[in-house]
Amino acid sequence: MAYDDFGDYMKEKHRKLQEQSAHIAQTQKQSNIFAGIIVYFDGHVGDMTMTDLKELFLLHGGLVHDKLTPQVTHIIATTMTDTKMKQHRRPVVTPSWILESIEAQKLLSYLNYRLYSLLAPSQSTLFTTGSTTTTTKSRSHMFLSSSSSSSVPNTSKATSSETQHSAKATASRDNDGFLRPLPKTPTKVVNNLSDSLVKTPTKASTNADIEDDDSEESDEGDDSWFGPKPDVDMNSDWVKANVCTAPGFLDRYFATSRLHFLSTWKQDLIDFVIAEKANMEVLPPDSPFYPRPAKPTAKQPKLRTIAHIDMDCFFASVHIRDHPELANKPVAVAHSSGLGGKSTSELASCNYVARSHGIANGSSVGKARQLCPDLQVVPYEFDKYDEVSRKLYRTLLAVADEVQAVSCDEAYIDVSSRITGRGQGQELALANLIRAEIRKETGCPASVGISESLVAARMATKKAKPDGAFWVGGIETPRFMESVKVDDLPGVGWGTKRKLADIKVTTCKELSSLGLGAIQNQVGDKTGQTLFNFAKGIDTRVLVNKPRQSIGAEINWGVRFQNDEQVETFFDQLAEEIHKRMTRCRVKGRHIHVTLKKRLYEGEPPKILGCGHCENLSKSKDLSFNIFTKAQIFREGWELIKSIRSSSQVAADEIRGVGIHITKLDNDQRREDGQQRLQFLAKPYGSRTTSLASSSSKPVLDKVDNVGAGKNEVGAPLPTFEEIDMESLSELPPEIRQEYFEYYEGQKRSREVAFALELEQQHEQQEQHASKRARTISPKKELTMSQLIPQDLSAIPPEVYNQLPLDIRRELDTQKKNAEKLRNKATVTATTTVTSKKSGGLIKKVMNKKIQKRQPDIKQSFRRQNGIVDEPLHIIPKAPPRQIPIIEPPVIKLPIPFMGHTSIPDIRDTLGEWISSTADEAPDEDDVSSVVEYLVEKVHARECADVLVLMRYLSRTAADCHDGWKQAVERMWLECNEAAVSIYGCPLKRD
Repeated sequence: MAYDDFGDYMKEKHRKLQEQSAHIAQTQKQSNIFAGIIVYFDGHVGDMTMTDLKELFLLHGGLVHDKLTPQVTHIIATTMTDTKMKQHRRPVVTPSWILESIEAQKLLSYLNYRLYSLLAPSQSTLFTTGSTTTTTKSRSHMFLSSSSSSSVPNTSKATSSETQHSAKATASRDNDGFLRPLPKTPTKVVNNLSDSLVKTPTKASTNADIEDDDSEESDEGDDSWFGPKPDVDMNSDWVKANVCTAPGFLDRYFATSRLHFLSTWKQDLIDFVIAEKANMEVLPPDSPFYPRPAKPTAKQPKLRTIAHIDMDCFFASVHIRDHPELANKPVAVAHSSGLGGKSTSELASCNYVARSHGIANGSSVGKARQLCPDLQVVPYEFDKYDEVSRKLYRTLLAVADEVQAVSCDEAYIDVSSRITGRGQGQELALANLIRAEIRKETGCPASVGISESLVAARMATKKAKPDGAFWVGGIETPRFMESVKVDDLPGVGWGTKRKLADIKVTTCKELSSLGLGAIQNQVGDKTGQTLFNFAKGIDTRVLVNKPRQSIGAEINWGVRFQNDEQVETFFDQLAEEIHKRMTRCRVKGRHIHVTLKKRLYEGEPPKILGCGHCENLSKSKDLSFNIFTKAQIFREGWELIKSIRSSSQVAADEIRGVGIHITKLDNDQRREDGQQRLQFLAKPYGSRTTSLASSSSKPVLDKVDNVGAGKNEVGAPLPTFEEIDMESLSELPPEIRQEYFEYYEGQKRSREVAFALELEQQHEQQEQHASKRARTISPKKELTMSQLIPQDLSAIPPEVYNQLPLDIRRELDTQKKNAEKLRNKATVTATTTVTSKKSGGLIKKVMNKKIQKRQPDIKQSFRRQNGIVDEPLHIIPKAPPRQIPIIEPPVIKLPIPFMGHTSIPDIRDTLGEWISSTADEAPDEDDVSSVVEYLVEKVHARECADVLVLMRYLSRTAADCHDGWKQAVERMWLECNEAAVSIYGCPLKRD
C-alpha cells in the first residue's frame, strides 16, 4: 500500500507490531507476572536475542513498545551513558530482571537490577532504631567520626544460567530476589526494639533516627548491613512497633519526618510573616535600618528594587555554627551516617568544602563517601533550623517594604524605598548591610542578589554565592541574562527544557534571538511570552504571600493492614490529625480529596516498610457545606475510600499509603486586603434589620427588634404563636388574653416592617446596579481611540490630521462613528433608568397601605406602648445612596510619530536619507533639534531600545560625514543620556 509520508508508514508499522504482540499474548500467554508493565528494549540485551526476550516478556503478561513512548514504564538495556539515563527519567534495568522474575514466578523489585547500581539497597527507618544498648554518646560518635577505609564485600555471580552475562553483584540474592550484602563480621540482630520506639526520642536520636542499624556499630565502623533484612518477619516485634497500627504511630511519624517539616515550613513561615507584619513595631534607633522610609504613594512612579536572599548551605551552616571545629572540613546533613559506604540516604545539604570533592545535594551518602572518605555526616536539627528561619525573616521585615517567603532559607524582599539614587552604589551597599545583619542575628552566611525584577535578582544570587552580594540593573540586565541557562529560569521544568532543547535553545541569549513567535509555537503563548520576558530580565510579578490553599496529610511508610477494621481505625486517626491541623490554622473546607496507594507486586520492597512500586488511586468530592470536625472529615473521606476500594478491588493487605487533603478553605485570615465575599446566602431578619439601623431611623428599628426578640422580663424566650395551647389560653381572663393577642400581633407587625424595609433595600440595589450598567461601557472593543479624541473631528488641526497615515485616519473616522452610536445608546439607557427610578416607590407605598389597614387599634396600642413616634413609614429617612464611580475610558498609548512615520525601520530610512543628502556639510540646527526632541520623548516613554537602535545607526552613518554631523550626534547622545539619568539613574549604553 502507499503512504502519504514517513510518519504514516511508522504509525502503520507500530499498529501491526502491536497486533502481533496482542496475538502472541492471547494465544500463548503463560502467566501475568508483568501485567501492567510496558518495556522498551534499548540495544544489546545479552546472550538472548532481542526477539526471543521480547516474546518471553509478552508470554508473561507484559507489553513491548518498539519506540520510547510516554507509556513505557521500564527500559531494558545492558549499556547506557549517564546522560541518557538522566534524560530518560525511567528505570533502566538489565535483562536479568525479566529472567529472574520468570524463574521466581513473581515480579521482583527492579531496584535490585538497576543498570550500574553498585550500592546495596539500605533502609532508613523513620523512628529511633538500633540496639537498645546504643547510647546517645555512641550515636553522636557515629555521626561526627570519619569513616575508616573498608573493603567492599566479595562479589558473587548470579546463580541463574541465563544471567551469566550480567555485571557482578555486590551481594548474593535470596529466594525472593532481594540483595543481601555480605557482612565482614557476624552481626548481632536486635530482636526487641519496641521499648526504644515507643519512648520519646532525644534530640540526638531523633535527628539520627534513620540510621536503622539492627546490629551494634563497632568502633572501626565495619561494613555491616544497615537496618533489618528486606524479608523481615512481618509478625516480629520490630514490625509491630513500627507499622501504622502501632499505638502513637502518627505522633511519632510527624515528629521525626524530614519531609513533613520541609513540606509544612513554607506555609508556616508565610503565616509567620503575615502575623509579624501585622504587629510590626517601630524600629529602635540602634537598628542599622533605622529609620524606616515612607513607602511611595500610588501617584509616584515606582522603580522597583528587589533583593533575593538565599542562605548558604543552610542545614550544614547551622551545624557548623555550633561546631566551629568543622568549618574547614567537608560536612553534609543526612539521616544516615553511612559509615559502611552502602547507605542510599540522600544528602539534604553539604558545605562548599564537600562540594569541592564533587559532592552535591541529593547525592547518596554511600556515593559521597566514595568521593570524600573524610566526609562528616551530621544529623538534622529541625528546632534550630526553625529558630534561624524566624530570625532571618525578622531581619528582613525590618529592612523591606514587602517580604515574600519562599522557603526556610530563601526569600524575596522589596527595598525600593531605601534606594534614593539609581546606579550610585546604594544597591550593593544595602545588600552587604543585609548580609552583615543576617550573620549577626543568625550566625550563618547568606548571599544576596539585587536587581529590578524577581528573575534578575534570583539569577544575581547565583553570581553572589558563596557568602557574597551581586547587583545588576539598568541596561546591563539584558546582557547579564544572556549567559543564564534556560533551565535556571523560574517555571522551566523537565518538559519545557526538553521542548526548548528540540529547537536548540539552552541559554537566554539563544532564547531572545529566536524570536517570540517561534518560542510560543514551541511552548505555548503564555509560557512563551513569560520566558521571552525572563530572558531579558523583565518580570512583572509582585511580591505576595499567598494564603493557605489546602491542608492535609499523607502516609506512605509503615502502612501495613491485615483487615478492614484496621484500615477504618487508621483512617479515623488520620481524620483526627487533619482536624487538629484545621483547628490550629482556624480554617474549614468545602472540598475533600483522598488518596490510596495499591501495591503492584507481592512481597516487601527493598525500603523497609516502604510503599514500593504502587498504583496511585484518588477520589475527590465537592461539598455544599464546610467540614471541620473529625466526624465530618471521617464520614466524607471514608465514603470515598470505600468507593475507591470497591471500584479498584483493593484488599486491606494491598494498601501501602493513605492520604486526606482538604481544599477550598474558608476563613477570614485567608482573604487579603481588597478581597470581598459575595453575599449569596440570605442573613436572618435580625441581622438585616440591624444593618439597616445605621440610618436616622435607628430608634424606630431598635424598638421593632426588641419586640421581635420574644423575651419576657426574666429573659426567657416566649413560645411562638403556633406553640400556644389554645384551650389553656381560652381559660385565661379576657384582659390577659387581650395582652397575649396584642403581643403576638405586634411581633407579626415587626416582621412585616422588616420585610418591607428589606424589599425596599433590594429594589434600591437593583436601581443602583442598573444605573451602574448604564454608565459602564460594556463592549471592550469600543473602548478605543474614540474616547480620547474630540466628538467633532474638525477640532483636530487639519495639518495634524493630514500627516497621519491613511490607515490611522480611517480608524479615526470609524471610531468616531462607533462612539456616536454608543453615546446615543447610553442616552437611551439612562432615560429608561430614570423612568424606572420614578416608579421605585410603588412597592413601599403598597406595603405601607397594606400594613396600615391591618387592625388600626392594635397598631396604635403597639406604637403607644413602645414609644414610637406617630409618623408614616414612607417618610422614615433612608440612608443616602452610594456614590457609584464612573469608569473612565482607558488610556491608549499611541506610537510617537516622526515625520509621519511610526515604525523604527521607516524612521531609520528617513534619517539615512537626511544624512546622505547633506553629508558634506553640517546639518541644520532646527533639524537636529527636531530629532533630539523626538529621541528624548522616546526616552521618557521608556522606549530606550528604539532610541539605542536609532542612535547607534546615526553614529555609524555619520562617522564618515562632515564634522558637524559628529557634533550633532554627540549632542543627541548627551540629551538622551541626561533624560535617561533623570529616570533610570544611569546613561544609555553606547556600544
